[in-house]
Amino acid sequence: MEIRPVKDIEIELSELVKKVHNPKLAEESGHVYQIWSDGELTLQKSGSILNQREMHTQTRSLKLEYIEWFTPPKELFPCDYAGNKFAYVTKEDGVLVGNLIKEYVIANIFYHHNY
Repeated sequence: MEIRPVKDIEIELSELVKKVHNPKLAEESGHVYQIWSDGELTLQKSGSILNQREMHTQTRSLKLEYIEWFTPPKELFPCDYAGNKFAYVTKEDGVLVGNLIKEYVIANIFYHHNY
C-alpha cells in the first residue's frame, strides 16, 4: 500500500469538502447526513426540526480508533456545531470524505512514526 504525502491528502480533502458540502440538504424536509472533521458520519432530521432531534451515527469517529491529533484540520469543514466542524453531504459523499479522512489519519501516523 502506497502512503501518499499528508499535504496532498489534505489538499484533496479540502477540495472534496468544498465540492460536496450542500447546505440545502439541511433546509429540505426529510433527513440530512453530516460528515464531521473526525470522520464520524451522522444522520438526523432536516428542515424546520434540524438540530432538534437525535443524531444517529452511521460511521463512528476515527478518534475512537486513532490518536485524535492526527485528524484533519477542523478549518477544512464549513459548519460548526458546539465547536465541532462538519459538512452537510449525501450518504455517498459522506463515505468518500470519510475514507479520505481515514487515509489522512493513516498517512499522518505513518509519517510521524517513520520520519
